[in-house]
Amino acid sequence: MLKSLLFALVISILTSLPALAENWVLVTRSRSDVDYYIDTESIQASNSTYLFWQMSVRSEPDETGIVAEKSYISMSCPLRGFRVKAIARFNAQGELVNREEFSENEPLQFFTSDSIGEALWKSVCK
Repeated sequence: MLKSLLFALVISILTSLPALAENWVLVTRSRSDVDYYIDTESIQASNSTYLFWQMSVRSEPDETGIVAEKSYISMSCPLRGFRVKAIARFNAQGELVNREEFSENEPLQFFTSDSIGEALWKSVCK
């Protein structure tokens, strides 16, 4: 219980404020002109799992006015899978629109070859 509360507090603080150490590096651009970045200073290793901040930025706001999403990701390198732990969404003015936090029990998501997920995996897991 304490671990869950502490995790929720940390995620709440981190998603409501800019990351303290930011070194955003462009990883790839999707076919729909969305740029995907990783904050290389946020990468933390725990065995074969890496935790890091990822940000996607659209060239134009989507139908809900969202232009950027910042996600806290847990990447399992040997399994080639990831789990989103939290997402914060921002409008064109840089204002936080909403945020979501996800359970530690969320299933791993797996990516295919030549996908955004694989590009992120290659950047983080090397």
